[in-house]
Amino acid sequence: MGLSRPCLLLDLDGATIYGGNPRDGLRGNVTLLHPNLPQLLADSDLDVILLTHRSAAQAATIRSALEGSGYRFRDCVCAQDLFYSGLRSFRLGLLLRRGLSKSLALPHLKRRFGAVPSDLVLLDDREENLQEMHKAGCARSVLAPFDVQGEGDSRRFQTYEMAAVLAWLKDASATGRFRPEPVYRSATSCPVIAEIAAQEPSLLETLRYRINRLRKQLKRKRATS
Repeated sequence: MGLSRPCLLLDLDGATIYGGNPRDGLRGNVTLLHPNLPQLLADSDLDVILLTHRSAAQAATIRSALEGSGYRFRDCVCAQDLFYSGLRSFRLGLLLRRGLSKSLALPHLKRRFGAVPSDLVLLDDREENLQEMHKAGCARSVLAPFDVQGEGDSRRFQTYEMAAVLAWLKDASATGRFRPEPVYRSATSCPVIAEIAAQEPSLLETLRYRINRLRKQLKRKRATS
């Protein structure tokens, strides 16, 4: 069975939930930034696929927590899927230059669902990920605002209204980049739905680390040559 047109590719970090990244002091906690997210997605009649650089184990934990309310995602594309997609589509050069580019999800989704890039819309908080998807043929994208401010009980998250994103997606005449207005939610209003336990790195994670290190070395070498 194919995917809806459009189909939303939903980034985990900084877009839907956030957790397990020490960058912003939120280790382990998986925080739901949109308390009504499952109901909004269920009412939208759009297929939604989770797309993340996280490991398969972390992605499975987060997906399970999000689906606990009854909503079911069509798929979840994690770091492992991106890596093997790059190998299957003979894009070793891209893996070395860009690491696990999210554009590597496109051949994976084409094999699994027959999806074409023009029907896929990535929602992500990183400009470089959106640019890569546009170059690969995606006509639309959503740049999600995200920031963490304050500490402790005064911490708050900069995010957006998912309802505004879904309304834009349903507008067949809308093209290009959508930037939803930022909104702020206190940490106390965003429930913690799961925790990510520390894990020993898998063989794939070790290989990914080594590829990233090699990629950085090649970048420095080109810069000094």
